[in-house]
Amino acid sequence: MVPGTTVSGRLSRLTTLALAVWSAVTVGAVVLLGAVHVSDRYGVSAASGVWMGLTAAGHSGTWYPAVFSHGFYGGTRYMPLPVLLALGGRTVSGEYLVSAKILIYAVNIALYAIVFFAARRQGAPRTVAAAIIATILTSSAASSTVLGFRWDALATALQLGAVALVAREGRSRSTITAGAMCGLALATKVTSLWGPAAITVVLLRQPRRLAGFWSALLAAAALVLGIVESLSGGRLFQQLREFTFAGSGHSSFAESFHRIYQLGLRNERSLPLFLLLALVALAVAAAARRIGPYELGLVFSVPILVVVMRDFGAYENHLIDLEILSGLTVAGLWRSSGGVNRKSVVQIGVLAMMFVAAVAAARYTLVPDVRAAVSHDLRGRREARYSTDPTPRLVADGTCTLYEDASIPILAGQQPVVLDAFITHRLQTEDPEALRRLQRRVETGAFSAIVLTVPLSNFGWFQTLDFGTALATSMRSHYRLERTLLANSLYVYTPRQPSRTQPPCAVSPLGRWR
Repeated sequence: MVPGTTVSGRLSRLTTLALAVWSAVTVGAVVLLGAVHVSDRYGVSAASGVWMGLTAAGHSGTWYPAVFSHGFYGGTRYMPLPVLLALGGRTVSGEYLVSAKILIYAVNIALYAIVFFAARRQGAPRTVAAAIIATILTSSAASSTVLGFRWDALATALQLGAVALVAREGRSRSTITAGAMCGLALATKVTSLWGPAAITVVLLRQPRRLAGFWSALLAAAALVLGIVESLSGGRLFQQLREFTFAGSGHSSFAESFHRIYQLGLRNERSLPLFLLLALVALAVAAAARRIGPYELGLVFSVPILVVVMRDFGAYENHLIDLEILSGLTVAGLWRSSGGVNRKSVVQIGVLAMMFVAAVAAARYTLVPDVRAAVSHDLRGRREARYSTDPTPRLVADGTCTLYEDASIPILAGQQPVVLDAFITHRLQTEDPEALRRLQRRVETGAFSAIVLTVPLSNFGWFQTLDFGTALATSMRSHYRLERTLLANSLYVYTPRQPSRTQPPCAVSPLGRWR
């Protein structure tokens, strides 16, 4: 029989073609959305506003603004490396949106290049490695970190790159580089610990390399944190101490597991099947005694995720590590031993499950947004919901508005009264007097308007996440719902009785952060 004409040969070629098409379509959809929405508010949230605000404050010389100063509320729990990168982008471009998005796109390109080469080293063929990436990209975790204004991908890329270096190279120089990368990951996201943990286990029998790794890690993290701590006048460490775990102080591990179920298993359409495949692959690797750094990373990422999900402010972006490490663990199935026919059947079954997981997720992530982009943006009709100026009338008034989402005033060139409404909620216990000052301004009608992302009738939101119960109660008592901007999911409240004793406060330009 002529080689290549067998049934198995045809099936192999058909599978390769299907994987190539599937991967190309998925990556193409992500590229389309990234290109179409690079200059609008797609993927921009209140968390994005905090990143923009920290960058704008740093540009004006106020690193990590004080929790309360001159009537403005700062405070954050975000790490400084993304701020330094975004500040570099702002210095070149003169703005805070497009430059940061382009940097985040570049970080994600690097991340998925590492994923591709790591999957290849795990034994996956090129088309399978591409299919693993395609499956990850359909998840809401990837949508929020690739197309959203978030920096989680930077921490993941640095850790994954470090693990890949240690897995591939046996030289001390690569270990030092890996340590520095993990240190930078820690300066990006405080929970960047699965990479260092996996590398530590790999190097346990090589104490000199292990010592070099941790020395480099601590030195890199200390350098970044030390510089910004000095620039901030001590505010960086103070805020990290006060607010890093502020969202989990009254939460239990039972609530953590509930959030993992809610975000990771119920809402994250691709993760349940993907994680099931990863657990099977992990068992196969353990049976074959070839647990490697990526499998170790998956194991260590789970308890870290449990701790993170205790925080009420944690969302699906924190699942990106679990998605990627699951994919790389699944890639290891292509190294498994066994008969050719049996192995082919198993691998095709794995790919079929991945495809089902990807389709189930894409229906809720990529497909609706691609459809909207094709029907609107590609025809020159911009969608109102992604406008960079959703409240033009309030901006034109020149009087200060209290925004829950700081990105709105920042993109209008104004300093937000509140940088992070999540942190303002925590002032109920951390600095009650500062919160009472803001509460009194609400009660006297000092703000011309209050713009929220959820209505004041949503008691649970304000009780657990933003502003806090006391401030929300004052808002309900002294402000009324004037209009709802349905396209932008914003709720505009105005004073029930405008202040007779003082006019609404004036806005402060973004360039003079106070």
